[in-house]
Amino acid sequence: MNSATAAAQCWLRFQSAPTVWALLAGLQDVAAGRRSWFGVRPRGHSQWYALRPEWQNILSRTPVGLLHAPAWTEDPAQREEACAAADIYLAVQPAHRRAFTVLRGLMPSRRTAIGRSVCLPAS
Repeated sequence: MNSATAAAQCWLRFQSAPTVWALLAGLQDVAAGRRSWFGVRPRGHSQWYALRPEWQNILSRTPVGLLHAPAWTEDPAQREEACAAADIYLAVQPAHRRAFTVLRGLMPSRRTAIGRSVCLPAS
């Protein structure tokens, strides 16, 4: 598979209208300096206070991003925890490695992910 095919498949994942509008709004936030390109997922008050205090401390020092680290879980009930763990993993990496982690997660894998759910960027 060449890079153009991989990029096209990645784009097809995000073809729904709400996702496109969310992406455009996110790009506007990046341009205005309210978000970074690569960072943690935005969270509401209840999601933030559901996190452990030590996770809140780590995530509070990491910018909210337009693109996020990939997260997988076998159980849909554990989705929030999986997304938070992926954000923690991203937050503790050096800034120069964050982009690589996020972009690697967007590329299609040779392994199949049957039964797994992916945390997509919040809209």
